[in-house]
Amino acid sequence: MTTPADVARLAYGLRFVVTTDGELGFAVHHGSRTRGICWSRKERIEPGRHRVATLGVLAVRECGRGGTP
Repeated sequence: MTTPADVARLAYGLRFVVTTDGELGFAVHHGSRTRGICWSRKERIEPGRHRVATLGVLAVRECGRGGTP
């Protein structure tokens, strides 16, 4: 099972990676913007309340999909 420390170690192995606001998230600079490369899934626990980070699920952006170079 991968831990948040493993994810951080892999992310920081890439160049230009910065942490994002939130529980677990990393981004890279893309031109003048910062693009998220991975982040923890946010889940709504109670209807009508804010979403909270679920550390058991990690979303990862795939290069070349959805208009991202």
